[in-house]
Amino acid sequence: MNITRWNVMTGLYGTYLVRDDEEDALRLPSGDREIPLLVADRRQ
Repeated sequence: MNITRWNVMTGLYGTYLVRDDEEDALRLPSGDREIPLLVADRRQ
């Protein structure tokens, strides 16, 4: 418990906004309407 800050610092937890040229061509909503991809290592 209470070790999220260590996981963030060591790269075991992160939020990403994935973008590429194909996505840009689709003209999808961006900014506040983007949905982040959350990646976490939950192994114990």
